[in-house]
Amino acid sequence: MTRRPGFRAASLAVLLASGALLAGCASAPTRFFTLDPVGPAQPLAAAYAGPPVKVLAVNIPPALDREELVSENMPGEVRVHDLEHWEAPLGLTARQVLVQDLAGRLPAGAVLGPASPGGDGVATLSIDIVSFRAGPDGAQMQASWNAALPAASGPLVFRSPLMTLRGPGAPLDGAATAQAFSFLLGQISDQIAAVLPTQVQALAAARALATPRAQTSTQTTQTRSTRQF
Repeated sequence: MTRRPGFRAASLAVLLASGALLAGCASAPTRFFTLDPVGPAQPLAAAYAGPPVKVLAVNIPPALDREELVSENMPGEVRVHDLEHWEAPLGLTARQVLVQDLAGRLPAGAVLGPASPGGDGVATLSIDIVSFRAGPDGAQMQASWNAALPAASGPLVFRSPLMTLRGPGAPLDGAATAQAFSFLLGQISDQIAAVLPTQVQALAAARALATPRAQTSTQTTQTRSTRQF
């Protein structure tokens, strides 16, 4: 077969272009992101007389709980940032940042990290993130939280309603996604700090009222058991 004079040059150009494209893809670095604490929207809360609160967990929905950054562009549609990863599991990072956020909003000693010992004198706090969406039109997160205090008859629990938190729009990239997530965690912390002291003190008061009844019931049961013998 006789090849045209320009065939070899054209083939070489295609090969070079393909090689440059592959080299460009191979050299694209993976970027790693984390979350940052956000300062409170309001001044420090008033004196807190309730038991300290231990932050147990920030629960992340399965669609977001992965190594790559994921943003929900619209309901039912997500974008996975293949070359943009979280530097640590998102739930653990969010918990660490939430502890810092709450510590900046509540008096010293009121907030404990997950490694701190628990016990009857410590309340626990868990956050459930239901959805997260970020894009040029704005950021949005839906979440709820619950606080629990141990009691003889079983834990006393306060559960918040589902909250919808909103933030400003941002480009669809990893840095903006991480910043939006941090911003909305700060809003969750604002909401918790505004309600938590009153609710935990109410749980402590309810437990104090129930304790004498529990003790009386235990003593009565012991007396009956003794009489049976």
